[in-house]
Amino acid sequence: MENTVWNEPFTNVMDYVRSSFPDEVDEAYDHYWEEDDPEDFLSGMPLELGFLNFEDWLVCDYAPKDGKCMIDRYIDEKKPSQDEIKVLEALKDSFVSIYEVASNKDGVTKFRDIVRDGSPEYDIKDERFSSLPVGECFGGRLLNVDGTWHMGRSLYPFGKARKGQALDYFGMMTKRFLKFNKDATVDDFLRQESYAVNIVWLSCLNMKA
Repeated sequence: MENTVWNEPFTNVMDYVRSSFPDEVDEAYDHYWEEDDPEDFLSGMPLELGFLNFEDWLVCDYAPKDGKCMIDRYIDEKKPSQDEIKVLEALKDSFVSIYEVASNKDGVTKFRDIVRDGSPEYDIKDERFSSLPVGECFGGRLLNVDGTWHMGRSLYPFGKARKGQALDYFGMMTKRFLKFNKDATVDDFLRQESYAVNIVWLSCLNMKA
């Protein structure tokens, strides 16, 4: 994996979680996959991405019963440096949304968030995305560290062909959430129903109803 600003802090938390909370990891796994076994309907690269995406969600989004996320637990117990805390807080404040490539030139990839109000755009300098064509669509996590945007570890590829299907399904889930949460926003949906992009991705793969 490329050495990104979030890579080492994320890995530190993940190692801590595996060794300290194996039972909660199992509970989170069942919740993320809705008590199914991903190996029954995924294989190859999609299965590898599924495991990576689960770990990303577990570290950044999962809210255990005691209400204390894994990042907060790690900070409290391991007392990392302020530089590491800064990155971890950015991860904790981030959320997964659906993006498309708006432009890609001069080493800068412009991503457009296509599910949030106003379709905000973000410029990212990252060689991993330098060859992506305009219009490429995927779910991912953006985080801001010291005023610079970074794309995180998760990746839910939709491509151009599944963009419409992904947006339709995601839109239905968002509308249902907002119906029952009158004062909520799309951002609230992305944070509170943070595994929704995984459900949409699996649906678009035609692997899971």
